Amino acid sequence: MKTTHYLYLVVCLLLAGCTAILPQTSEPESGGENVPSPGLVGVVVEEVVEVGGQSYSFEGEFGPTTVEIVGGDEAALREFIERWLGSTYPGQPEEHITVYLASLPPDMWYSVPIPEGARLVASVWQTRFEFLQLLLDVPLPQEDVAAYFDEALPEAGWQPSTDAGQGGGFVSHDAAKNYCLDEETYLNLIVAPLEDGQTDVRIYIQGNNGGYSPCAPYESYAGSSYTELIPLLKAPPGILTTSGGGGSTSGQDSYTEAHLQGNISPAELSGYYDEQLIAAGWTLIESGGEESTGWSYWSLKDEKGEEWFGTLIVTKVPPDSDKIFAYIRVSRGQ
Repeated sequence: MKTTHYLYLVVCLLLAGCTAILPQTSEPESGGENVPSPGLVGVVVEEVVEVGGQSYSFEGEFGPTTVEIVGGDEAALREFIERWLGSTYPGQPEEHITVYLASLPPDMWYSVPIPEGARLVASVWQTRFEFLQLLLDVPLPQEDVAAYFDEALPEAGWQPSTDAGQGGGFVSHDAAKNYCLDEETYLNLIVAPLEDGQTDVRIYIQGNNGGYSPCAPYESYAGSSYTELIPLLKAPPGILTTSGGGGSTSGQDSYTEAHLQGNISPAELSGYYDEQLIAAGWTLIESGGEESTGWSYWSLKDEKGEEWFGTLIVTKVPPDSDKIFAYIRVSRGQ
């Protein structure tokens, strides 16, 4: 029954759309075993047992996603996992996926710290791009789990990524974090609270994707510099970022905006963002506001010595609600 629960959670993970599996191809079973062949994919499942009707919830930013599985047996569940992970499309590259229930791949060449008492639900290894996914339940609050990884990952050789060149914008406090082992190998960490007081942990590690990496030198990024001057601006704990967007207007400026919700005044939220702008190298010129609105004006000189100006506005919409609109714009100096 223990393995049943592990396998069930893996299936829920797939149905909830929480994985980043690339389209694959699978080969039909032969003699009861999965045999990969050139150009095709075999999905290896350590053990599969009968699954009855159950439900499991993943707490997300906009509420839980609930998955229910009804009926089925070992053969049906095995076929579903293979077909789901091994979707077919013409001309796809050769790939092999292995699902490890409650265990890690045996030949990992890097170290991934796991909190004491954590339950490893599963790990998924993809040969193409050397992509590994881990799903954990940790019996600690979200803040404690995040603090654990902030300390343990650098000790294991993973350094926080500056995400140079990616640009930024408004994100929730618990937004995903990137860590670098070298210029190609990076780790993406996502932690989210579960209803039972535990924390859902997703770890994604990519070793070689033949292109983009948040750990690559700054020069490897495409895009205009004006889009890269806005840092990631995290909201305080408990403040929800419900939507957002951004763009540029003339090749000389860039903006990003977001709608947030929570019990905080515009002045407090603006001050929280101010600290992050200062940490990113911006200099505060002037700030002000009133009960329903806060604003600040900034300057920055980039590596080429060019001067930029930024404007941050935070306001409640409507003024007596818990809904907040945040906007930041960066423009080249004249």
